[in-house]
Amino acid sequence: MGKKKAPDYSITDIRLEDCLPIRQRVLGPTLTQDECRVPHDETACHLGGYLNSDLIACVSLFRLDADTVQLRKFAVLPEFQGHGLGSLIIQSTFERCREQGFTLMTLDARVTATGFYDKHGMTPVGDIFFKGTIKHIRMIKPL
Repeated sequence: MGKKKAPDYSITDIRLEDCLPIRQRVLGPTLTQDECRVPHDETACHLGGYLNSDLIACVSLFRLDADTVQLRKFAVLPEFQGHGLGSLIIQSTFERCREQGFTLMTLDARVTATGFYDKHGMTPVGDIFFKGTIKHIRMIKPL
């Protein structure tokens, strides 16, 4: 039996408008694409995860101060979850943020996703809180 070929994933900067359909489908299926925008989106760095030439994931990075970056709106299309692209993206964001001089990453994780972030060295801080009806917890990682 031959070895299974790894998927041809790539990560690159994308426009906010490219993120919105994925955000809507994964994070806010009852919202319009416009309602999937968040404050300061226009100044954030948006990254896209591709399989071959198809955009299948996105994440947005927001500068909070000179040392801290916030990861928001991380979404991988459901049919591609669990195949390694999310891990590739999160590691890529850590490297990119380190290169840009950030020393701390923070995010508000859905409680259902904390295992993924924990696996990548992020630590929960504080108490569980709600965004709408969804339980979240703040997580941090020194870079």
